[in-house]
Amino acid sequence: MIAIALLWGACSNEVPARPTTPPELPQLQLDAIPEAARADIEEALTEAQRNPDQALPTGHLGMILHAYKQYESAALCYERAQAIAPHEFRWAYLLGTVRFLLGQDESAVEPLRQALELDPNYLPARIKLAQVLSTLADYPASEKEYRAALAQDPSSALAHYGLGRLVATRDGVAAAIDHYRKACDLSPTFGAAHYALAQAYRADGDNEKADAHLTIFEQNKNGDEPLEDPLLHEVASLTRNPANNHYEQGLAFADAGDLEAAVKEFEKALTDDPNLVQARVNLVSLYGGLGRPKDVERHYAAAAKSHPDRADLHYNYGVFHAGQSRYAEAEQAFRRATKADPSFAEAHSNLGQMLEAQRRIEDAEKHYRLALRNKPTFRMAHFHLGRVLLMQGNNDEGLAHFLKTLSPEDEETPKYMLDVAVAYARIGDSASARTYALKARERAGKLGQTELLSMSNKMIEKLGGPVR
Repeated sequence: MIAIALLWGACSNEVPARPTTPPELPQLQLDAIPEAARADIEEALTEAQRNPDQALPTGHLGMILHAYKQYESAALCYERAQAIAPHEFRWAYLLGTVRFLLGQDESAVEPLRQALELDPNYLPARIKLAQVLSTLADYPASEKEYRAALAQDPSSALAHYGLGRLVATRDGVAAAIDHYRKACDLSPTFGAAHYALAQAYRADGDNEKADAHLTIFEQNKNGDEPLEDPLLHEVASLTRNPANNHYEQGLAFADAGDLEAAVKEFEKALTDDPNLVQARVNLVSLYGGLGRPKDVERHYAAAAKSHPDRADLHYNYGVFHAGQSRYAEAEQAFRRATKADPSFAEAHSNLGQMLEAQRRIEDAEKHYRLALRNKPTFRMAHFHLGRVLLMQGNNDEGLAHFLKTLSPEDEETPKYMLDVAVAYARIGDSASARTYALKARERAGKLGQTELLSMSNKMIEKLGGPVR
């Protein structure tokens, strides 16, 4: 295990300070924070305000906010602490980590790189940077960091797993077997690695081994990632809220697909802290997936009463109604989500689909465009906008949006390639349609996507010519 002392030492006088004006302390809405957390946060805030030129009180406030999942406010504190003390590793690392949690992947890269300049030996920082770069589809840079992590610690199961995912994306699922197998050998309870290895064996035609690793996955699907991170352990230790443990367990069960277990944990969290609105937001989604509408309505009503401007709450409620084909109710919920957060691209896209289902094509097009204005790389919005444009005879712009779905190159790409083929076929360009159907088939084959492979072959046959 890495010594805690490494986290707190000023071991990097060689790294030049990056002059910047520290941001102000966050304006905290304490009434929106769970009651059990307020005393801790108020105490830390008072200390930070009393010592505005010291990094430690501000950073400590950030760590407490981080522990209570107030990530945006925590990020501001970490930015301020880093600006005051740019030579301290922990503020750079924690800032990058929180930005990654917020989905701000591009802005997470720089502080993580700074952290590694300050302490190149802190393995969790290198693994985190590799994960962020992979999310950004910068696969060569991600691979470089994963390999550096393995040079530092050849027993890192998480580094082998990350490399396996990169190899699977580049060369096909079966090519990743060695890395996934090493990850499983090094960490026998690493559920995600066993699942990935099972899929790789399946793609390689070894169904017996695939079934064996799926069984191990089922036994360990809620296991934590095998990485010791002393600094994040310290952050987690700062919370005294008993609801937090149940909430964390609920997230773990939900990520593993065990909806019933997730529901029980979130309900327990609400018993301990009735003001934990995020648990209700999650329960609206989970109960919707379980087909329990009365429970959906119960939690939606409670959360909407106390937090009427929660965009994610209305969004989850809209998804529930859309799944019931109740398009008018879903439309209303998605409109409330976009009103609460006009930059919520997914809500605009889903609202567009509800309008389209009601044959309000021009209104649907408007919201697909709003989704892309707020999130230009949103593949699904490009797909839907391209589709409605083709329906209206706007072939050039429609095809342009379809082609934008092909980036980044990942496991979703073959599906979008086949969609592009269908789009070309729709406008009568059979040659281009066949080209993309062949590309979809090749990529699907490499990734072991058998259903998509079959669909690609059927389309190639339909377009004429032999299927080889």
